[in-house]
Amino acid sequence: MSPRIAIISPDTLAAIGLGTLIEEMMPAGEVCLYASLEELAQQTHADYNAAADPFVHYFISAGTLLSHARFFLPRRHKTIVLAHGAELSALPEGFRTVDTHLPRPELLRALAGLHHNAHGPHSAHPLPRPTTSSTDENTKKSLLTRRETDVLRCLVRGLTNKGTAEALGVGLTTVISHRDNLTRKLGTRSLAALTVYAVSHGIVGVEEI
Repeated sequence: MSPRIAIISPDTLAAIGLGTLIEEMMPAGEVCLYASLEELAQQTHADYNAAADPFVHYFISAGTLLSHARFFLPRRHKTIVLAHGAELSALPEGFRTVDTHLPRPELLRALAGLHHNAHGPHSAHPLPRPTTSSTDENTKKSLLTRRETDVLRCLVRGLTNKGTAEALGVGLTTVISHRDNLTRKLGTRSLAALTVYAVSHGIVGVEEI
């Protein structure tokens, strides 16, 4: 069964956009959208029993957290708060946050950072990763040549094909060929997914993207 991720926000368009980005970055997860905690409870018949919680992560608005702190405090390890500006200073301690007003590249960096940090040694509830075995992951990593890895590093740093060619001192057609090869091997052309792959495999640091 796919891990389920809940997005709870009254801002429908923002929730849809975030859901699309999360699906790109974490294709193994099932993203579920709710306008409120009440809607989630009604549709899932939630009984507020943390032991039977059907979701591995919650992305919620600051207002939802402040209105339902009793529900989310025991789930702070799996809750990411979507906030902006003064809202950030009003939140209880211990919750990870994402600034919803960030431009797409910076929002991607923030989500990649959450994904990377959640896989640290002290994390008991990591964000879900694509459903591949460790053997599959090792195979994918070993299949990338040194030059393909160099191209991937340039791509997730925001360089164009032309910029990558100039940075690596190779021809444009060579870069395009390496890019086609690496996306075929990794099974995705999504820049978001490639970024998460590069960060989680130590190809680039979060601060580089």
